[in-house]
Amino acid sequence: LIIDEMGKDISGAGIDTNIIGRMMIAGEPEPDAPRIASIVVRDLTDVSRGNAVGVGLADVITRRLFEKINLKTTYANLITSTFLERGKIPIIAEDDLEAIGFAWRTAGSKAGDEVKVARIRNTLQLAEMYVSPAVLNEIRDDDAIEVTGPTVEPFDSAGELFPFGNR
Repeated sequence: LIIDEMGKDISGAGIDTNIIGRMMIAGEPEPDAPRIASIVVRDLTDVSRGNAVGVGLADVITRRLFEKINLKTTYANLITSTFLERGKIPIIAEDDLEAIGFAWRTAGSKAGDEVKVARIRNTLQLAEMYVSPAVLNEIRDDDAIEVTGPTVEPFDSAGELFPFGNR
């Protein structure tokens, strides 16, 4: 799962735990579904002002997100919540391409056409998303889902994903 942005304005946990199927609360079991092998988070909303509580719910983050983290603010929120696991810093990738590569390699090896990937703007706005061909093949016959565009190359020449909706 690729999440373009996380933040306190999206969820109190930064990322809606019900959407990603991860709670990360010591001593509590994780939900059975959804089962997401690896989560990449690309950015932190400006409204969060550096509060990256919930960053530990991700497996990989970009340097862009990491550099926006205000540890003092984040730690104050984490200590108040007592959910310290949610504040651990994930692997930091230099750009989107590297972040997705890390996630792909650590989620289990599958051929490119078998990899199930979804990219969402954030866990609050789910009406539109990008999906890999493997996901599209699974959902294509669902009448509630509308395919609105063709397959596109997601990365620019700098290894960054094109802005959401700008392709």
